[in-house]
Amino acid sequence: MGSDRTERDNPDMDKLVETLRGIMGALNSRGVGDDNPVLVEIATLKIEVRHLRASLAELKRMLWGLAAGVFGLIIKMIIEGSLLK
Repeated sequence: MGSDRTERDNPDMDKLVETLRGIMGALNSRGVGDDNPVLVEIATLKIEVRHLRASLAELKRMLWGLAAGVFGLIIKMIIEGSLLK
């Protein structure tokens, strides 16, 4: 009863529910197997997300390294006195 009220109050929720029902219908009509295009797309998206996460983690490490290098260079310049002159 509570979910019925939520669906009536929010038209975007109706679109989401219909989309999910369509996906379930596509999965059920094709059956479960390796040649199911929906499952192939989901698997492809999972792999791409893993690669993206790994790339972002590597980029984050590189940016921290760059920041540490710049910070170290500033400290060296301060110690040598070349920045304050």
